[in-house]
Amino acid sequence: MSLTSLRAALLHRDAAWALAAVGLGLALFLWRFDPAVVAPRNVDRLLAVGGDPTMNALGWEYFRSEPWSWPPGRIGNYGAPFGSSIGLVDGIPLLGLPGKLLGGRWTGPWQYFGIWLLASYLLQAFVSWQAVGLVLRRHGPRLLATALLLLMPAFLRRTGHMALTAHWLVLLALVLYGRRAGPAAWLILVAVASLCHPYLTAMVLAVAVAYQLKAWLVDRTSRPGRMAAVLGAMAVLVAAGWWLGGLFVYGPGVNEGVYGFGRFSANLNTLFNPLQAGRLLPPLPLMHDEQIEGFNYLGLGLLALWGLAVATVPGDRSVLRRLRAHWPLVGVLGILAAFAVSSTVTWGDRLLRDVALPEALTPLTGAFRASGRFLWPVTYAGTLYALAALGRTCGGRAQTALLAGLLLVQIVDLGPTLRRRALFASERIETRLADPAWATVMARTERLLTVPPLEAGTQFPYDFRDLVLPLMGRGVPTSAAYLTRSDPARTRQWSADLLAGLAAGRRPAPGTTFVVRDTELPAYLAALTPEFAAYNLDGFRVLVDRSIPLPGAVAYLRARPGRLAAFLAEHAGHTLALAAKDEATRNLGEPARGALRARGFEVERLEYRCSFAAVLAPGGAAWQEIRNDRDVRHAVGQPVLLEIHSAGLHHGNLVSIRLDGIEHAVASRGLNILALDADWQPVALGVFDTYLDDGGWSLEYRRPSPLKRRGAP
Repeated sequence: MSLTSLRAALLHRDAAWALAAVGLGLALFLWRFDPAVVAPRNVDRLLAVGGDPTMNALGWEYFRSEPWSWPPGRIGNYGAPFGSSIGLVDGIPLLGLPGKLLGGRWTGPWQYFGIWLLASYLLQAFVSWQAVGLVLRRHGPRLLATALLLLMPAFLRRTGHMALTAHWLVLLALVLYGRRAGPAAWLILVAVASLCHPYLTAMVLAVAVAYQLKAWLVDRTSRPGRMAAVLGAMAVLVAAGWWLGGLFVYGPGVNEGVYGFGRFSANLNTLFNPLQAGRLLPPLPLMHDEQIEGFNYLGLGLLALWGLAVATVPGDRSVLRRLRAHWPLVGVLGILAAFAVSSTVTWGDRLLRDVALPEALTPLTGAFRASGRFLWPVTYAGTLYALAALGRTCGGRAQTALLAGLLLVQIVDLGPTLRRRALFASERIETRLADPAWATVMARTERLLTVPPLEAGTQFPYDFRDLVLPLMGRGVPTSAAYLTRSDPARTRQWSADLLAGLAAGRRPAPGTTFVVRDTELPAYLAALTPEFAAYNLDGFRVLVDRSIPLPGAVAYLRARPGRLAAFLAEHAGHTLALAAKDEATRNLGEPARGALRARGFEVERLEYRCSFAAVLAPGGAAWQEIRNDRDVRHAVGQPVLLEIHSAGLHHGNLVSIRLDGIEHAVASRGLNILALDADWQPVALGVFDTYLDDGGWSLEYRRPSPLKRRGAP
């Protein structure tokens, strides 16, 4: 056999093994997802999930349906009147920009996120194969190690945040580092990453900086001027990619006051804390629930591999030489690990240290508040080092046997993760908008304003989907938008100016509908009366033009100030559903106490920040419960289903009074009291912040027809 034919045969064999590695990625994708998610017309699977996937799909639908604007990634109507962008809805500009260019005006909704998920799994497998090839040469062990990298739990858990499934970008940066790639390859990778997600861009840049430092200070193959030119070109490409995607549409205020750095962090137990992802190790506590964002469990198979690598260190005299040869990468990874842990250092549920950071770092910590993600390059680099140690200490058969055993352990350990199909399995969209009046409201709405704007939930968690779905097909401008970032100072100022203008007589544009947070209802009701009517539609407080008839909908007449004792006296002949939130005893005055006592409520049992609720019939208390150790719940089924929930500050900090599934309580501190007539129809709602005093306000209801129960003909 000639040298040329031998080389061709070897290349063909390598390609076959690489194809097998890609097959592993395809098999894992098909195991975790219904293949139907890939179909571009299958949009309902994204919308049914809620949260981030719905934000992605809604933002893309608005983006593709609008004319081009400047910058190209800008969206005008999703997030109106401020606007947003394909980047700010995590819409993966790498696909969103060409998608709008080539097929943005196709009739009917379509999506590319399913294709992106499939591509991410295939590329994760292929790039893992290339990465493992840096440290293992034999095909069998290399394929087994590729499967191990595919089963990195941090990758598997990123399904709901689709842009961040591109872990292959981080692995590819390590491949370019290991292969000493030239500037062109690095520039292409950085440009692609900038059109995927800022966090991934930062990780790729970190490895790129380490490589440039190594080329200059260790390998002596570069000079400071060349390094500065390459890094400067990368910075330009990142800025251009982020500008194209519209990440700068809000300007410098987008990261001011962003909550989360130090809470969305990596706990020091993260590498061996499976939480609910594994079955062979017990879950460990976290300091904050938000530290789930710093989830970086390795899986027991990879943990064992790391342990084997550490065990080889004492007998390997070349370890220090290797570390010195790669000290820029080791240093960069150390910085990423420290940033991931954040200034709030935690071990389990214990705070070890809270370091005050310089104010100059606030833009960085605001932009990358979910710092726990920055352990991803560390875990991938650590795994490659562990595989390299295995390759140095074991022969081919031993490598195969060990990696096969570790892979089996990894699969068994990750059973709870692997046996669950990932998201996007259902096409059924369950919306909160059940009241028939919504159809009339949405058909007549030409602009939907929510107060507060640009929040995932105006009244309920992630209710932006419910409000936008009926308007999406017409592209109706709306502030009911969920974005990765907005300018909080700008939105607060807009809300204040809007209310002030309405109160001063400035009328909204025709076709405007308002959905306001319950605590804002009295102010907006006063400012928009008499041109607008206010309704409680499925717990949403909605203000619509009075020219739009909504017969039978639960309407509010007016809001007026008052005292708790006066409210109780006014409704002496009504049944009262009472529930408290946060703290409702501190300044419960004696007149109010006496009035509650007269209705049969055991006021003397109340303690600071306790949970308490009651149903007070005209003749005395029908039910009451006061707890200092947990929240309080109660349900009465006749004549209409009444559900009450009270939680003091330390037991959930919630309040709810639901009548036939419709929320009536206002989620502010203190007491909510819903007055019901003999048929248990709502008469008035009293809200009193009894932490301050027993003053508050009451809303009167108007309902011309009896309350229709859900499911009734």
